[in-house]
Amino acid sequence: MGVVSRMGEGTAGGGGGLGAGGITSVDILPSLTASSGSGSGSHSNTRLDPHDSPPQRREGATPVFEISKFQLGGDVEAAGPNGKSKGPLVLSVASTGTSTDEKWGASWPQQVSLLASRSLKTRRFTALSTQKVLQLLAVAVLSGLFWFQLGGSSIDSIQGIADIGGLLFFAALFIAFTQMFQAIFTFPAEVDMIIKERQSGMYRLSAYYIARVGSELPMDLSLPTLFMVIVYFMTGLRLDAGAFFANLFTTLLVVLVAQSYGLAIGAFISDAQSAQTVATIFTLGLMLVGGFYVAVEPVWISWMRYVSFIYWGWNLLLKIEFRHRAFPCSAITGSPPGQTGCQVNDAHVYNLDLNEPVTKEVMILLAMLIFLRCIIYYALQRATSFKKQQ
Repeated sequence: MGVVSRMGEGTAGGGGGLGAGGITSVDILPSLTASSGSGSGSHSNTRLDPHDSPPQRREGATPVFEISKFQLGGDVEAAGPNGKSKGPLVLSVASTGTSTDEKWGASWPQQVSLLASRSLKTRRFTALSTQKVLQLLAVAVLSGLFWFQLGGSSIDSIQGIADIGGLLFFAALFIAFTQMFQAIFTFPAEVDMIIKERQSGMYRLSAYYIARVGSELPMDLSLPTLFMVIVYFMTGLRLDAGAFFANLFTTLLVVLVAQSYGLAIGAFISDAQSAQTVATIFTLGLMLVGGFYVAVEPVWISWMRYVSFIYWGWNLLLKIEFRHRAFPCSAITGSPPGQTGCQVNDAHVYNLDLNEPVTKEVMILLAMLIFLRCIIYYALQRATSFKKQQ
């Protein structure tokens, strides 16, 4: 039975080459045995070979040795059950290799778990603060009152279609931009902390990124969900379970893409004020090409709609709400008298085929989300690596 003494790098006791040789542990074998006799009896300093049987001792007694000092090439002095003993030192040298877990202090899953727990504890009160909840509830109730039961079970006018389109545009725009501007300040406020902690070898950047994004996902989506539930039923949008969940899924997807844009801007621009200025100009551009204010943009700027999550999100919401929905033919200009079986798409209120499948919009928004999340990680890695070299 031996006592293990852990040793770091460097030399010990003046002996040359202990630390340089990479010794990480020293086994002090029980080569010191007390001879029979009184408490201060003599002690044997006979060397014990590691292959020999351990010395006999009284049953129930546990040999305890406390190393007081030693030097290479000399005897070791230790305090045992029967007093101080002195004898040769037998060393067992451990491997010098360093595992990945030892380098970082914890495995990657452990890092993610600890960082996620820390993020939840530090962010839960700000992400779900009373002020934010009241702000969202106030806007949701006001929206419900302005468009109160406008959807109803049927739509009978062109103006009604346009009004519901305005509601869908406003709801997606408000909740998406709210999350986007909150996300802008995430990394500029934490980049210095990330640099210091990574320089200390506390965690990998990938562990921090996954933990931060994953742990905050429920908090980031809870308020938009509450907002859409209130607005959806107060305004009387399409009363169908499939339409409701599709509308909710689209809203949350748009929120995640908008948040990704905000995180990306904050990761590339470390100054919070500059990031906010860039984000304001960028979001106004995306909003203007969203299709609500201008149906057909000039050719030289129409390309912006393809990077606008508002454009794709609003088109998706319009299809969910109006796809194959009945509409009175008498309300359509130029419709023959007595015609029946018309749909909202026949009114041509929007520059969009409302009866088309929604696959294209969903895939584009998902591709935006994945691409932006990868860009965020690259920008964060670039920012922390640059700071680390300074």
